[in-house]
Amino acid sequence: MERDRVAGSCNSPPYFDGNNYVAWREKFEIFLDALDEYASEYLTKEWVAPVKTVESNVVPKPRSEWTEAEVFAANSNKKARNALVTALSSTQFSHIQHILNAKQAWDKLRVVHEGDDQVRTLKLQMVLAQFEEFRMSETESISEFYGRVEMITNEAMSLGQPIDELLVV
Repeated sequence: MERDRVAGSCNSPPYFDGNNYVAWREKFEIFLDALDEYASEYLTKEWVAPVKTVESNVVPKPRSEWTEAEVFAANSNKKARNALVTALSSTQFSHIQHILNAKQAWDKLRVVHEGDDQVRTLKLQMVLAQFEEFRMSETESISEFYGRVEMITNEAMSLGQPIDELLVV
């Protein structure tokens, strides 16, 4: 029986081919956090290469001079980026292949699949309006209705605005 590549496994990240970005993003965050909680920080925290000042000029610090903390941070960024590129189809990889920073790559995928902040705000407004006008049809079962409610609340949450459970009931 062939393994579902979208689901991933304990050892490999969930596969992303461009379909259902929101679900993949959630699965990938869970995978990376389980793999290495420090690496998962580098999806939201940008790694910056160490620098030093030489004669009033800021220059890259040679790797031989990096502190343990700087090496650890660089390796955590590399782990996050490696897990990310391993999860992507060739088409998705092409969006980020020249980006060495895990957060920048993560942010680029988000813009490609969800749009920028302005687009996400518009999407959220549409979802919230849809929720406010949401009604159960006469021919719909409770489970069908609840499934539609979950879809809207999950979409709102993925756009950064959870809908209060009291409003859902």
